[in-house]
Amino acid sequence: MRALFTKKLNPLLIEALLEAKALREAADYYGDFSEANSKKLTKKAKEFLKVAKDIIGEKK
Repeated sequence: MRALFTKKLNPLLIEALLEAKALREAADYYGDFSEANSKKLTKKAKEFLKVAKDIIGEKK
């Protein structure tokens, strides 16, 4: 994933996406989740979506 998207996406957003995946799996399988992590990842998800929409807009 890093190799495909680092030219267009901030590496911190890629790391946040990978962290979200790991936290989701922890919540699904071990019931381990927190409000603080949820809020932090929601903020990063909004940033990610903004950048993704900008990239998609470039291709039109």
